Amino acid sequence: MPFSYIVCTTTNYTIDTMDTLLDSLTSLSIQEKPCMQALLVSTLTPYATQKNTGNLYEITVVLTMLRTMGLTDSDLDANTELLDRIVNTNSKKQEELRNVFASIRTLPVGKGLVFDDHTIIGIQCATQDDSVGTGDLVLLTSDDKRLTVSICQGTVKRDNSVEKCLTNPSSTRFGCTKEDIEEFKRIEKNAVVDYKAFMTDKYGNDEAVWPSRIATTVATDACSKVSSIVETRFTSFSEDEKKAVCTTILQIKDNKPPADYLAVVHKETNTIRYFQFDQIPSVNTWCPRLVANGIYLDFYNGEKFIGKTQVKFNNGVYHKGKTSSICTSWNSTFLLTDLFKLKPITLPSETKSPTKKVYTVTRLSGEVLKHTV
Repeated sequence: MPFSYIVCTTTNYTIDTMDTLLDSLTSLSIQEKPCMQALLVSTLTPYATQKNTGNLYEITVVLTMLRTMGLTDSDLDANTELLDRIVNTNSKKQEELRNVFASIRTLPVGKGLVFDDHTIIGIQCATQDDSVGTGDLVLLTSDDKRLTVSICQGTVKRDNSVEKCLTNPSSTRFGCTKEDIEEFKRIEKNAVVDYKAFMTDKYGNDEAVWPSRIATTVATDACSKVSSIVETRFTSFSEDEKKAVCTTILQIKDNKPPADYLAVVHKETNTIRYFQFDQIPSVNTWCPRLVANGIYLDFYNGEKFIGKTQVKFNNGVYHKGKTSSICTSWNSTFLLTDLFKLKPITLPSETKSPTKKVYTVTRLSGEVLKHTV
């Protein structure tokens, strides 16, 4: 989907106006409020139409940043309809989202966001745009930079190690062939038949009362079969082909990291830790191995375990007449500190105020006055 964003900035300009407007010149500063509301609407609207487990943590980061940039309680009040739509769309996280919306109000309203020595003037939501790697947000800076931020839920350990679901690959990104995928679809089709039989035996013929997405041996067996086939395909590759698969899964492109920064949101406290991707792994020196382990595909560099991919149905085996693919939206999780050099980023406790703006006003008489806000 295309980016949508608003830049929160104001430029100097000359007003040819009547003298009486001088008395209300300070009203120009009101532009800051609709600007923040526009940023709020632009950045959060995508979450009102698509649901994902990670949305909660992305929204937490967005609102925290906007609060630091000057988002007020009145701005939030003016957009309750949007916030309610987000809650309703992300139905499995309704309580948590409402808690985030309430907790943001307890934070002080800032005067500007300085992120790693860059003054942030705008935010783009990129959660569904793969062209920016794993970045969920793009921060626009006053010095014309675009900083990508990948967001995840997790706990940063004392040694600053971070584990993250880095990507949600399909089977094709593992180099699986058309023949492999046809076999996956056959496994998927058979699993639906077995799943229906299992659920009927346990819950009766009325599908309307069947619980959704419960763990079953049917799903486990199907995903394990797919995992085994992917391992076989990977093993058949040349060393260069194996390295290419690893580069694709790790979202390393043109020798660049998956994003500029990583934001880790604590599940219980909603505190946020930021890191910069400071150095990327040299995949060319690796000896990649992929080992099927039940529903998981374990990644190794030589004998060192570096991460795993969970093979799964995209939205459960079957529910109320709907099936989902076993070929897409798998979960690839890696211990990032074993792969990348991550540099902790500490945001200032008191952010800098934005640069003062000078407005030039010209009286009808030709007299020029300057007003700073």
